[in-house]
Formats: sequence, C-alpha cells, structure tokens
Amino acid sequence: MTGPRSRRSAFTLIELLVVIAIIAILIGLLVPAVQKVRAAAARTQSANNLKQIGLAIHSYNDSNKVLPAGFGWRPKPSGSQIYSSGGAYGSLFFLILPYIEQQPLYNSARTTQYYVYGNSNPQSYNYSYTYPDPTYGYSYSYSYTYSSPSYNYVGTGVTFYNGGSISTSGQAPAVYVAPGDPSQYGSSNTTSYLYNGEVFDKDLKLTSIGDGSSNTIFVAEGWSGCYGYSYSNNNSTGGGRYNYWTYPYLYVYSYSYSYNYTGSYYTSIGYSSSSYSYSYTYGCRFGITAGQTFQDGATSSNCNGALPQAISAGAIQLVMGDGSVRGVTSGVTAVSWTAALTPNGGDVVGNDF
Repeated sequence: MTGPRSRRSAFTLIELLVVIAIIAILIGLLVPAVQKVRAAAARTQSANNLKQIGLAIHSYNDSNKVLPAGFGWRPKPSGSQIYSSGGAYGSLFFLILPYIEQQPLYNSARTTQYYVYGNSNPQSYNYSYTYPDPTYGYSYSYSYTYSSPSYNYVGTGVTFYNGGSISTSGQAPAVYVAPGDPSQYGSSNTTSYLYNGEVFDKDLKLTSIGDGSSNTIFVAEGWSGCYGYSYSNNNSTGGGRYNYWTYPYLYVYSYSYSYNYTGSYYTSIGYSSSSYSYSYTYGCRFGITAGQTFQDGATSSNCNGALPQAISAGAIQLVMGDGSVRGVTSGVTAVSWTAALTPNGGDVVGNDF
C-alpha cells in the first residue's frame, strides 16, 4: 500500500500579479526619493565648488593685492606696455588655477608668444552686403559691426602664461563643473560658473568694495552651453553662450535673419521680408540685465545667454565676496539682484535676496 501523495504548493497567477504590483508601487515610491537624493548631492557638490572658487579668489587677492581680472593680464602691464613679461594672460578661471591646487595645469600653459591683444586702440569693423536676384525678385541684405582689441607684436623670447594655449578638447578641472548642469557632456573644457563682470572687469581689491563683500556677488551658477532660438515664417532669432574657461570668449551672441522677397514666386508662397543681425561679447561673465535676475527652469530652446541659470529648480547658488555660498530663490526682485551685482553702487540688498 502506498500513502497519499503530497501536493507541491505554487503561486497562482493572481498572486504573481499582486507581487508584481507591489514591487511596481515600491519602485514608484523609491524613484522620486532617489531623484531627490541625487539633486541634493548635486546642489551640495556645486556649493562646494563655489566655496573653493571663492577661497581661491581670496587667496589670489591676498597674494597679489588685487582681485583676478575677469579677463586680461595679471600683473597688469604698466605704462605703455601691452603685456607683462612673466605675467599671466587669461580668464579669471585660468588665473586662479594655482589656488585650486592646479599649479601643474597652470604651468603647462607657459608659452612664448609673438602676438597678443593690445590694451588700447580697439578696432571696429562694419560690413554690409546686398545680393539681388533678378529672376525671382529676391534680395539678401547682410550687415554687422564688431569691435575687438588690436593685435600687437611682442617679439621673440617673451614668456608668459597664456590661458588660451590649453586645449579646449580637454576636460575642465572638476571644481569648474556642476554635476547638475544639463549642458555638460563628455569631455568638455567649459565651466558651469560665471563671474560677475561688475566686479572683475574693474581692477578692484577686496578692500575697495564699498557696498560690502558680503553683499556683492562674485560667481554664480550658469549653464556651460546656453543657447535659445525661435522660428516664425521666414524669420529666425536666437542667441547663446559657451563658457570656455581658458579663453577670453564667452561667445555671447544673438542673431536674426533679414530677407526681402519681392518676386512673384516668393510672394505666392507667403514670403515677404525679415531681418538679420549678429552680435557677441567676450568673457565667461554676466552682468546687469535691466529688469531681469537669473533664469530658473531654462530649456534647450529658451536659454538666455545674457543671464546665469539655476542648476537646481527654484534657486540659484552664488559665492559672495566674503567667500560665503548663498542660495537665492527665483522670487528675488531685480532691484535686490542689481544691488548685489554692483560693488560700489551705494544700493541696498533687500530681504528677498
């Protein structure tokens, strides 16, 4: 005689579906928490970067008795000299390299130059061109104006540090990259931070900031690659910024296109005319933009190259002149923001800052 067979228990289909549903719910609850942790870690890292940059600026000021230039020579050439032999030529982020433990990178840019930008006699260029097309009655007008410092011959055997000699294909020092910057990708020699041109374009010392260093912005977060565009009918407008920290160029530019369509072919499809212009400025910088503060919630199509961008939603992080790192919410008024940008404006930063 044989005993009764034991039955092996197994999950039913309903039980499996219930387990899968529970796992899905747990994942749904976990993902936002993980995202919050990552965002908090990114904010903390960016704050640490800003703190190091602020301390480096202070150390530079202590050693050289002047703040680093936004872009230019340090030490500044004297008299009619267009360069300072043995000095350094580059952006603020290049000049402070020795103070963020990047002396070897700074030294690697030591070079012998033959031409440098002069400090005077800026050259202005104007171009205008119109192309008529008798067949289709189409004309294209193109004009632009730009100014740049003149090139000056230095001569052989003159050695100095030049930020532009560092390859732009290399990775920027980690302290210059905010982990939450959505425009940073791969190996890029761009920075996620902008200096306040109202301070660093004026050869100031820390002691000459009359409004108080704790009330003056030094460096702010900003997308390393920032450009926006719009298109309507036959008109396209846009502008942007690329923060190559080794170069003097911020490549802040704006453009629109100008066409004049008078022929029957173009008018039959609804084309008439539009306009074109192009402009740009130099430096990894930002400054006062009337009535505006910073950009919160920028996108790849509306990023404003004239403004700094918040890396985290709702607030931008800054390093002030006293070396403290501060978060400023998007509710700050343009009045308080402007007061915090001006080092000697005599204006007061409001409680909303």
